[in-house]
Amino acid sequence: MNFDGASRGNPGIVGIGGAIRNHKGDIVHIYCRSLGEFTNNEAEFAALEQGLKILRSFRQGNIIVEGDSSLAISAAKRLQAGTNTSKVTKHWRLAKATESIAELLADLRGTVFQSVRRKANGLADFFANHGADTPHLITNSCWQDVTCPILKVTCAQLAEKDSIQADSS
Repeated sequence: MNFDGASRGNPGIVGIGGAIRNHKGDIVHIYCRSLGEFTNNEAEFAALEQGLKILRSFRQGNIIVEGDSSLAISAAKRLQAGTNTSKVTKHWRLAKATESIAELLADLRGTVFQSVRRKANGLADFFANHGADTPHLITNSCWQDVTCPILKVTCAQLAEKDSIQADSS
């Protein structure tokens, strides 16, 4: 799973987005959402939280979660290691999402968190920016239900570019 948050100002209008792929790298699920006015870090944590909620519903193991927010990835790793939620982040704006992420991780054993460069997170970035630019948007779709051919081609190109960027890291 790749996740990302986008913010138009800090604080500003934010969107979240992400994509879940199978073991072959094929997209199986996408999500994006407009959230309103928050900080960039709140957007990143919300994107991670939403992605973990979707992953939990899949009931799969051996999950790799990638994001370009070192703060969110570091927090997830610390929560996974058993660090108390109040010690993971001291910022009150992140407390609720941090607690939710900790609860989700209890159901997602074997999840691996990796920080990736922004260039290798283009698909999630695309959806996060779409969320930030489209008020009241909520998309949570199984990939096979997406019918827009332009979106399919754009996402396939971004996914391929992400793979190339990740391989060159």
